[in-house]
Amino acid sequence: MKKVYIVFLASNFKSGKFIRFITRGRYNHVALSLTPEIAKMYSFARSNYYQPMLGGFEIELPDRYITGVLDVETKICAYEVSDERFEEICTRLGYMTENKRKTHYNALSLLTYPFSRTVKIEHTYTCIDFLTELLGIGQGYTIGKLERQLSDNTVYVGALSNALMLPSVPPSTEFYSKRSIAVTWLKTIVLIAILCGIFVRNVSISSFAQARRRILAIIYS
Repeated sequence: MKKVYIVFLASNFKSGKFIRFITRGRYNHVALSLTPEIAKMYSFARSNYYQPMLGGFEIELPDRYITGVLDVETKICAYEVSDERFEEICTRLGYMTENKRKTHYNALSLLTYPFSRTVKIEHTYTCIDFLTELLGIGQGYTIGKLERQLSDNTVYVGALSNALMLPSVPPSTEFYSKRSIAVTWLKTIVLIAILCGIFVRNVSISSFAQARRRILAIIYS
């Protein structure tokens, strides 16, 4: 048996505060780390600070969430998995890392999250959907539900900076690079429209591939 580490975060991002307000939850983001040092976390999240709904699979450094004097309320839970599951998790993370540009943050599901609903679209996830898939614990979880279920596995609660066992690394300048508000809104609206079209029309595989290429062109343009 091996352990992985589930990291719950109450980010200082505006979208994070809004999610906590709507859900009345303590945390708005969850990620997975393979080590107790949580030097690297794996999740689905925004790729840029100024574009909350545009993102995908991310390898997150903790200092992404510590900005200036603001720290982040954090809860870390140790979760035991079989050797076979651990290898599957590592393989999956390796695949996602190599194919990052093929994945997308499920912005449509995020919009329905406050109503305890999720929208399943291939190659798209929210942070909680991706985590529960990695752990193989089923569907229908919210961040709050998973946090409560893992309460007996808690190894740390407190400020994120105090949980770090390794020297901190400055956040990526790319993550905090400025983005045009108008362009961000345009990309977000187009992305959601494409995701809605995929979901509602249940398009064919070839049509989905075309839509996915359009999403990539929008996000990475």
